[in-house]
Parts: sequence; structure tokens; C-alpha cells
Amino acid sequence: MAHYSPSSPTGPPSPSGTADRGTDPAWLLPVLGHTLGAAAVGGILGALVLRNLLGGFDWFGAWGQATWFWVLIGAALGGTSGLTRGLRLLRRKQQARRLAAQRALAYAEHGDSDSAQRLKTILGRDGFVSLENVLSGERDGLKLLFGDLVYIPTGSKNSNRQVSSIASFQHPELSFPRFTMRPEGSLLNMMAGIVGVEDIDFDSHPEFSRRYHLSGQEPETVRQLFQPRLLDFLEQRPGWQVRGEKNCLVILKPRQAAGAEGMEAFMDEAQAMFSEFEQATRTRARMAPPLPRPSSPAGSLIELARRQAISPDEVEQFLQSTAPREVPRRILFQYLNGSIWVIALLFGFLVVLGGCLAAGGYAGGEPALMLVGSVIVAVALSVLAWIVHRRQRKFQLLTLGCRSEGRIERVDATQVAVNGQQRYLALVHYHADGLPYSVKVPLYGCHVELARDAADESRGVPLLYDPGSPRRVVLSLQLVTQFPLRM
Repeated sequence: MAHYSPSSPTGPPSPSGTADRGTDPAWLLPVLGHTLGAAAVGGILGALVLRNLLGGFDWFGAWGQATWFWVLIGAALGGTSGLTRGLRLLRRKQQARRLAAQRALAYAEHGDSDSAQRLKTILGRDGFVSLENVLSGERDGLKLLFGDLVYIPTGSKNSNRQVSSIASFQHPELSFPRFTMRPEGSLLNMMAGIVGVEDIDFDSHPEFSRRYHLSGQEPETVRQLFQPRLLDFLEQRPGWQVRGEKNCLVILKPRQAAGAEGMEAFMDEAQAMFSEFEQATRTRARMAPPLPRPSSPAGSLIELARRQAISPDEVEQFLQSTAPREVPRRILFQYLNGSIWVIALLFGFLVVLGGCLAAGGYAGGEPALMLVGSVIVAVALSVLAWIVHRRQRKFQLLTLGCRSEGRIERVDATQVAVNGQQRYLALVHYHADGLPYSVKVPLYGCHVELARDAADESRGVPLLYDPGSPRRVVLSLQLVTQFPLRM
């Protein structure tokens, strides 16, 4: 495998002037936007807060009671803060473009959704993930990506925006065991102990074990990867997070975005780290396979969850059975997204609440209260009836659906999120009763990656379609439980 060396020439530079595009007036618009926005907010806070807090002090004199004075003070403070932030972001973009030109990489202010989804899956994030200031390219089959990973946890507002510098390396000849290496922490250790995740330590390298929490689904295979040379290297570099899976290695500094001056150092350090992991995985490939690992404690949450997981073989066996099928409870629970009793209890509470309000309004002669209660009852019953009908149709699709095989052409991201999970649409082609059909199937979470793999490999995907409405389908991968280790 060819190595990518950031210090050596990597190809022709970008056209002259590309790296200096930060002087383009269009690039100054975000700075102006940050400045004016912060000045407006500062002016409002100055009038509402600073005037009330400081206006009574004698040393401000008559100006202390003048609203316009505090508006100007607040606007000046806010504008200065906004200008500083805007210029800092502009310098970072300029530096990213210069590095892209020097290393013959492509620069994009915002990364594509496919790359963001791939990193989100590998990192095990469940919120909103996007990429900014992305430098990407390919060297002899090695796909490179450097940039800023923006993460907003599920249920959080944009103010909880977490930015981390990230690097991704992908090559078809690489083969990493699934592992996670991240800085040690008391909360992390406590959570790992609760769910039964083993912290892989090395007696020969106590400093590494003290600085990093290392875990993986196959601990002995991970131990083979982390050889003495790699451990020596990592011991000298605290604070990094590394995830490996299949042919991809992801390296990041959690919640740390390298400034304009530190971008090049981050890229060089990440490249050096990848080179060490690449060497280690080539050495591991020549070693004997590890002995089977002992079973984890039966009481751990991970083992309990794995026993409830649904494998592809179980799904295939279910799909091959003759209709009307008997649906295993785990498959039914997976496809229907939970128990009907929880839903019935929730809407039953709303019906009782609305009924009490309506009865109280009727008894007290308050028509408005009675109307509100009646509306709550009507809406709750209507939504409950719709949910029951929808679940019944899903159940019939599992029991009476006809088996076919489809091909996934592509998987597209949407702007819709359900329960904090982004919605994707898989374009599926299949035949039903001898006729061709193409439908878009909604997917969420880990099923998105399974669909992408099937599309990339042009692999057939078993499915069930409704004989009465052939455009209604369920893919076999939607019934599989993926249980990746993400600690």
C-alpha cells in the first residue's frame, strides 16, 4: 500500500490565488454577519440589562439614564465579540484553503451528508452530525479526509454545538477490528462497568492503560493490533480518540477544534498516528488468529441485549416460512417499534384527562373547558385509531407478505428527524407478481449503513411486499438488530 506523506509533494498545487481567496469580499460577508448580529443582540441586552444594573451609579452622570447610551455600549461590546469570532473563523477557512493547495487536496466549506453519516455511524453518535472546513483527496486508493466534526446531541439546541478536529483514513486493503480508544475518565469507567464493557489494559505499558480506555467486541483481536511499538507511540500522545472498523480508521480530538495555526500540526500528527496503526494492522495480519475470548458475565447489559438481538440468519429463516407466518416476538417488537400497551396507556391517559375536563366543564357550566376536554378526547382517540390501524397493516405485511428480492440503488439523506434520528430514503427496485416496482423505503439508525453496504456491493436484499398493495414493502435489513459496541 502506498503511503501518503504530508511533508512530501503530493501533486500539482491548486491554481494560483485559490489559497488566498479569503481576501475575496464575498468571504468577508460572514464576518460582517457575525459582527452585526452580535452588535444587535448586545444593543438589546445593553438597553434591558446594563441600563438597569449600572444606570444608577453616579459616575455615569446623566448618561446613565439614557437608553441610547447603553444601547451603544452593548452594541460595541457585542460587535467586538462578533468581529473577533468572525475573523477567527475566516482565518481558519483561509488556512484550510492554503493547506488544501499545498497538499493537492480538495477544499469544501461544508462536507457531504454521506461522509457525515459514515463518520456518525463509526463514532456511534445519535444526534446531528455535519462536517465543516473539509480537506479530502485520494492517494493510491487511500481516501483522506480532514476537517471539523460538528455534533449536536439529540434533544439539544444549537447552543450545545460541539466541534472536534477529525481525520479519516480509508483503504480497501485495510482490515481493522472494531475498537474504540478514548481518554480515560471516571464517568466512562463507571458506565463501562455497568454495561459490561471490558477496559483492555496492558501490563507492559501501564502509562497507556492509565491514559486511555480501550474496548472492542473481540478484546484478544484488539490486543493483537496494539503491539508494543504502537503502544509506545500512543503513550507519548495523550488526549486522542481513535475508532477502527473494517477498512476505516477515524482519529479526532474530542471537543477540540484546532485553530488556524494548529490545523497543519493536527493533520501531521493524525497522519503519523495512522501510519503506526497501518503498520500494526499489517503485522497483525501475519500473526496467528487469537484464541476465542471467554464469555462476558451473564448479568451484563451487553450480553442481555445481544441475546435479544436478531441475526440475519434468523430473519432469512422467517422470510422463507410459508404465509401466514408466525412472527417471532422479537421481530414483531423490532418492526413495530415497541409495545402497543405503552402507546395505549399514554393515549388512554389523555382520554381520561380530556374526559375529566369535559365533565368538569359541563358540571360547572363552563363551555370553554368542556370544549377543550372534548377536543383532547377526540384528538387522542383519532391518533390512537390511526396508530392501531398502521400497526395492524405492518403486522399483516409480516404475516401475509410475499417474498421477493430487491436491489438498492442509493440511499439519500432527508431533512426529517424522528425521535432524534435522521431519516434516510433507500431507492429499491424489485419485482412483484411479475411487474417491476421502484419505491423509496424510509430507514433510520444502523439500518442506513446496512443499506449503503448492500448498494455499494450491488447485493440483493430479501423483502416482503403486500400482495394487495405491492408498493408497501419491508426490507430484511429492517428486521435485523445491529448491536455495535460504542463506548
